Amino acid sequence: NQIEKLSASLFKYNLKLEIILMENNKIKYIGSSIFNNLPNLKFADLQTNECINGKFTETSISEVDIRISSHCSPPTDIFCSFEKSSAFYSCKVIDLVVENENTKVLEVQGSHQKGKSNNDVTELLIINQNIQYFPTGFAKFIKNIARIFVKNSKLTALDGNSFDQMTQIVQLIFADNQISTVAGNTFFKVKNSVEIIDLSNNKLAEIEPETFKGLIKLKVLKLNSNKLSSLPSSLLTDNIKLEELHAKNNKLKSIGAHLMNNLRNVILVDFTENICISQKFPLVTLHALKLNIVDQCK
Repeated sequence: NQIEKLSASLFKYNLKLEIILMENNKIKYIGSSIFNNLPNLKFADLQTNECINGKFTETSISEVDIRISSHCSPPTDIFCSFEKSSAFYSCKVIDLVVENENTKVLEVQGSHQKGKSNNDVTELLIINQNIQYFPTGFAKFIKNIARIFVKNSKLTALDGNSFDQMTQIVQLIFADNQISTVAGNTFFKVKNSVEIIDLSNNKLAEIEPETFKGLIKLKVLKLNSNKLSSLPSSLLTDNIKLEELHAKNNKLKSIGAHLMNNLRNVILVDFTENICISQKFPLVTLHALKLNIVDQCK
């Protein structure tokens, strides 16, 4: 046939489905978790399609989700309410649903204020939207984004594709979401511009040592109210301009002894409400804080 797209809910009510034969179509996009509600599925033939080409037996059905996520994520249109504030001209995203990893932006739509265009947009607002993954490709349509603000979404992960070609990003505010994973290369493509990163009130249990590597302009880092149990010594090695480090209300049991060795410009460090330490600089001296980290958070 000529089928190009399979929606995520296509087989929602077909609980007894055992065999799917859809070879030799033109399938480009497949909704995430399309086979999750098919407990009796024994065989799926998706050979000779555009985004996927394979046969899957009962023992390999789990591989389908991986391939769908990598190759068959449908693109999405972005609808913006364009708003002007004192500091930014913003695209406030409305009615956005992203359930697939690597979902690409197909187009950005909306009515601009008089005299404005996509080239004037400097802020991206995604608030109370149903996104599990951050869509890629914004920079193709909005090239001058300086600030991204995402709040109260279902966002679970960030990775190296999240900020592709966003070379002017200064602020990344991702507080109050459900992020449990931040890949080590997430911020690599904005390393020469980003100054503020806020990941507060998420579900982070660990941070990879290379996560903030190369971020030479980073000034403010907020990790408050997560589930972090440790901070590795090398985490902030390259962040010599860091002025504020916020990590209160976590579950820190260990902190690398050399974590703050390169923080020559720091004016605030908050480790209150943790397990091995509950102190804040400048309420205690920086020297005393470093000593207490070594003594209490090995």
